[in-house]
Amino acid sequence: MPGIADYKRRIASLSGHRPSPAAIERPRIVVNDYAGHPFQIELARSLAERGSSVKHLHCSTNVTPHGDLAKNETKHLEVAAIATGKAFDKYRLGPRLKGEVLYGIRSVRHHRRHRPEVVLSSNMPIISLLIVQLLHRRALHVLWLQDLQSGLAQLSDKRRLRLAGLVLGWFERLAIRRSDAVVAIAPSMVDELERMGIDRTRIDVIENWAPIDSLPALDRASRWSHDHDLDDKVVFLYSGTLGMKHDPALLVRLAEHFADDPEVRIVVASEGVAVDWVVDEVADRRITNVLVVPFQDFEVFPEMLAAADILTVILDPAAGSFSIPSKVLSYLCAARPILGYLPRSNSAATLIGTTACAGMVTDDEARFIEYADQLRNQAGLRERLGSNGRRHAEATFDIQVITSKFGAVFDRANRARVGVDTISLPTDDGIVIDLRSPIPSRSDAGTDEAEYRSTFSADAR
Repeated sequence: MPGIADYKRRIASLSGHRPSPAAIERPRIVVNDYAGHPFQIELARSLAERGSSVKHLHCSTNVTPHGDLAKNETKHLEVAAIATGKAFDKYRLGPRLKGEVLYGIRSVRHHRRHRPEVVLSSNMPIISLLIVQLLHRRALHVLWLQDLQSGLAQLSDKRRLRLAGLVLGWFERLAIRRSDAVVAIAPSMVDELERMGIDRTRIDVIENWAPIDSLPALDRASRWSHDHDLDDKVVFLYSGTLGMKHDPALLVRLAEHFADDPEVRIVVASEGVAVDWVVDEVADRRITNVLVVPFQDFEVFPEMLAAADILTVILDPAAGSFSIPSKVLSYLCAARPILGYLPRSNSAATLIGTTACAGMVTDDEARFIEYADQLRNQAGLRERLGSNGRRHAEATFDIQVITSKFGAVFDRANRARVGVDTISLPTDDGIVIDLRSPIPSRSDAGTDEAEYRSTFSADAR
C-alpha cells in the first residue's frame, strides 16, 4: 500500500511541484531468465546503469550456455542463481515438474525480498511462470516469449510427452493471458499469439540480439583452436543447445559426407541427450572427424567461435513457427559464414539469407550438403558472408536502443493496467522520477515536460 511519502509526492505532482530526486525511491525490476543467456544479463546491466535496482535470476542447475553471470561490476545490479537440486531433466515428467515447481517457489522468495515493480520473465518453464504470476500479483508481469513450449513438447515421439504438451498448451495460454504485456521475438509469433486470444495491443515485437561488445570478431588462430588441434583444419562448428527441436542426425550426415576429407572437422559444443546420441552414432559408424566439447565459459566463447570457418545452425522443420535459434545472433558477431538448415518460415532463415546476407540457408537436406561443399571450398565466399554478418550485428545490436524499447513496453503495460504511470523510471539525465504520480499534461508541464518522461520510452532518445 502507498505510504505517506507516496501521497506527498502525488500531491506535489498534482500541484505542479516536482518532488526532489532524494525523496524518490529507485525503481525495482526483476529480470528472471531461467536459462541465464548472454543478452538477458546484458539487458539487466543496462537497466541498472540507467538507475533501476535490478535483480537478475537464473537456474544454476539448467545445463545450457550461460552469459557472463560472474561479472558483477554494475552498481544496483544483483545476480542470483537458483538451484533446483539435480540437473533439469526435460524428458522425464516427474523430475521436470518437481524442478519447475521448485524454481517457481524459490523465484517468488527472491521477488518478495526485492519487491519489484516490474517482473520480466524469459525462458521460464510454464509451471514456474504461473507460480510467480499467482504468488506475486502486485508486480507488473511482462513475458519475454522465446519459445512456445507446448508446441515443442508435441514434437516428441514419446506419447506421454505429446499428451503433456496438450496439457502444457492450456497452462501456457493461461500464463500468456495473465501477463500484462508480451514481448515476442519475431513477427511470426504475433499471429500465433492472436490465435491464442491475446489482444494485439498487449504484444510488442523486440527481436533478440547478442552482446556484441562482449563478442569481438577474433583472428582464426587462437589458444582455443590450438588446444583442440584445429589450426590447420576447415572447421564446421555447431554451438549451443541441441535438443528435440533440432535435428542432430544432420550433423552426423555432415560428418559422414566429409569423412574422407582429412582437412575437415565437425565440432559440436553442446551437452545433453541429443549430444550423447551423436557421440554414440559416430562411434557406431566409425566416423573420426567429429569433436564434441561441453558448453564453454563465456570468457572463451569468442575464441571458440573464431576457431570455426563455418558456423552451423539446425532446426527441425516442425518447430519453425515457434522457435528461433538465438545462437544465430552470436554467430553474426563472430564474422563467420552461417550454414543453416531451417524452415523458410523461420525468421532466422530470413535474417541469415536475406536481411544480413550472412550465410546459406535451406530446408532441404541434400541442398544443405551442397552448401556445405561450397563453403568448404570457397574461402572468398566465407569471408564475404562473415563480414556481412558482423556489419549487420554492429548496425542493429545497440543495447541502448533495445533498453528503451523494453522501457516503452513497461510504460504502456502500466498505463493499460492502472491508467496512470505508477513505476519509477530514470530520465535521460539520470534523475529518477516517481511515476506513481500522474504525469502532468502537456499544457501543465511547460518547459519541464521532458523531465517527466521516462528514458525507457521509445521517443525519449
